[in-house]
Order: sequence, then structure tokens, then C-alpha cells
Amino acid sequence: MTSTTVLLLLERLLWPVPRIRWEAARRVARLVRAGEAGVAEALLTWMARRSLESEALLGLGVIHAFELAPYFDSEDVDASVQKRSLLSEWMLRANHGRRGHVFRALVSPRTPLNEEDAEEFERYKDTAVAPIFLEQLRTLERDVGFEFVARWQHDWTWLRQTVGREIPEPDFFVGSDRGYGAQLHLRTTEILVTAYLRTLAYAMYVGKLDAERAEEYSMQALPLNRGLADLEPIARPRWSHRLLHRWRECGSQVVAQLWMDAVQDCDATDTLAGLTVVEVNETDFIEIEVDMVAGREDVSLGGLGVEPLLLRGPPARMAGDIFLDEYLGRALVTPTKLCTPVFPPVLGRLDAEVALHVRLACLGLGLVRGRVGCQDDCVELSVGGDVVSRWRYWYADWQPARPLALQSTVCGATTVARRWLQTVDGAGLSVRPFARVRVGTREHAYTEHDVRVEEFWIEPADL
Repeated sequence: MTSTTVLLLLERLLWPVPRIRWEAARRVARLVRAGEAGVAEALLTWMARRSLESEALLGLGVIHAFELAPYFDSEDVDASVQKRSLLSEWMLRANHGRRGHVFRALVSPRTPLNEEDAEEFERYKDTAVAPIFLEQLRTLERDVGFEFVARWQHDWTWLRQTVGREIPEPDFFVGSDRGYGAQLHLRTTEILVTAYLRTLAYAMYVGKLDAERAEEYSMQALPLNRGLADLEPIARPRWSHRLLHRWRECGSQVVAQLWMDAVQDCDATDTLAGLTVVEVNETDFIEIEVDMVAGREDVSLGGLGVEPLLLRGPPARMAGDIFLDEYLGRALVTPTKLCTPVFPPVLGRLDAEVALHVRLACLGLGLVRGRVGCQDDCVELSVGGDVVSRWRYWYADWQPARPLALQSTVCGATTVARRWLQTVDGAGLSVRPFARVRVGTREHAYTEHDVRVEEFWIEPADL
């Protein structure tokens, strides 16, 4: 591979679309693992030339998320991080075994700044980045009594004056949908993330935060989650195409057909537990979610009409053990969805869209501990070495951004092992699919969506 090709690939780490950044990072990691000449050195050189701390983390994040430390000399990596932050120091220790908390993070000067930027900061602080950054600083402000948000504004203004004031408008990408923060990573985004890191570093520097807590909050800037980094997208199945047209033609019948098609795609030893499919065009979208609901024979599944009456299990955690409440495997006095969300302990900025929609069939674990691990093509839940549930996701309509009214563009299917489902707390378990369909329509790409929701049981006669 030529040096020019490698440089072009590395520049994709700064592409506005998070998904492209993720795929570029995966490709770089594969080249490093394959021993491709010059790629590791090129990554370090690229990282050393970054002018913002959050951008330097994109390079360091490749080493961290894909566990590439054995392919690099720790001194070379350390020397390549020119723009240091609390998070880069944590990553260097996590990857290369460095000990202690040596404060080398950058902080902005205290020089008074012009307040004319306040209005722009108010506009971008929870749109150019995900709202979690503002929420975290407000939480610290309440707990510590230090003006974290005001300091964030100060750091942002200082950085704009030193690395560039121009804020490109994202109209080309998103039209009228202004909440582009979690969808696009522009230069403005990186400046705000860097300012966030500097705010935490300053608070630690002046004694308002200890090292452990400051680093904990800096995790919001983590580029990729180590557990999810290698998760490969699977080609979207043909039966999930043309959803809007089919819904308008056939209504609920198309949902039953989708469920049956997904069942046919399952391994013979598995049962489909959940399905999510999404389609987006310039003006409209459709979002279909179907869940297998379980209940005892003496509980009438058909008597429930809408989703709020269904119990969803508490969220589990992706790293280490899953530990669920005992009632999930015991009483089932209320019909319960087999699937429950499973989150990583820390979200990466690039893979958050996927990480927030991982669902596994955890019903029946009770007090049994399970482990969640990521394979190339799925996320698995295992108990005692046996795979209990799998979640696979597909590319949906990956666009630079998605409509604000659309909850997610991630499509996926969750399966549960038949033998596990059959042995959950003995006999007497009944299951039935329940569907929720959201359709958003608008006259023009620049107007808001009118969203309609339909919820219904998929009748046995439809299957």
C-alpha cells in the first residue's frame, strides 16, 4: 500500500460522518495487525500533527480500541501525543502499563475573553456535540460547586481564537434538522470536545476534581469502545427493503411477513426474539420494532393492547457479567419482552449509535451470571460457556445524518437459543410477537415530521 493511500485513509479519521471514521479506524487496525509496512509509523506521525486534543485521541483510539499496543513501542506512542488530555494519559496507561497520575494535560490561559461568542456557544453546546457533555458538566457543577459550564465556554472561546473561528454550517448534510451533534463530527465538534477535556483538566489542576473522577468524566470523549470496535456490519437482507412502499400497500401484513422472513434466517437451534428494521428517504421514514413477549399460560397475552403495559427488563452491561433482577426468571406475572438493552460501560463517540441499540434476550437469567462478548459478526450472551442469545446488526440507510424524529438508523435481530427458552423456569411459558411501527411523513425535506405510531400483536393466523 502506498504512503499516499495510507494518508488518505488516515484523513478519513476526521471525516464528518462517525460511521466513516469507525470504518477507517478498523481498516487502519487491520493493516497494522497484518504488518503492512509503514502504517504504524504513519499513524503515529498523523497523531503527532493534530492541533486539538480530541483529534489526537482519534489516532490513539485506534491503538486502544483494537488492542494494538503490542505492535507499537510505548515510548514512540507517548512521544506522538503532542496534544495531551486527561483521556490520552489514561489511554497511555491502559495500553502500555504506565503507572501513576502525572498531570500533563493542557489547560487554557485565564486571560479574560470577549463575551461576544456567548450566543454561539449557547447554540452549539448541546447540538454540535451530544447533550451528554453538557449534562455531565452540569452534574459536576451541582456536586462540586464550580462553574464548569462557564469554564467550558471560556475554553471553547480560547480555542476558537487560537485554532480558527470559522464554524462551517452543516446545511449540506442535514437541511433543517439542526440537532446534528451526535450525527456529524465537524471542526466545531472537535473544538467543543477539546474544550470539555480542558475544562476537566483545569478543574483537576485547581483542586476541584481528583484524578480518578476527572478521568472518569473525560471518558465521554473516548472515540471507540474496545468491546465493539471489531463488530462487523452485515449486509442488510433483501427481505427488509422497500419498507415504506410495502407498509403503505399492505399495512400490518408486511410486519408479519418481515417477522417470518427473519425467522427463516435464524439458525435451526435459535428462536427469533426481537427485530428492528428502518428505512429513510428524503422526506419520510418508517421504523418497525417487533419483540417476542413471554408470559405464563394463565396470563392473557392477547388481552394487552399497547406497549406501555409490557415490562422491559432493566438494562444490562456489556463488559463483564450481566446481573439481572430475580423476578425476570421467576414470576412472569406480567407479560415480558425477551429482549433487554445491553450497554457498554463507556460509550465511544463513533460507535454510540450502534452501542445504544444492542439488545439481548436476557429473560430467565434470574440470579445466574452471564457474559457478553463481541464477535466479528454479532454480540453474544453466554452462560456457562453456552451461547444463550445473539444480536446482529445490519447497515440501515447510512446517511451523513438522520431526521431528528427518527430514533435510530440501526437495524438488527436478536435470537435466543431454543433449549434455553424451553427450560426457563420450567414449563408453561407462552410467547407471542408484539409490533410497534413509527411512520414519519413530511411534505419537504426542510419541514418537521408528522409521526404516527401503531402497536399491535401479530396474530397466529398471520404467521
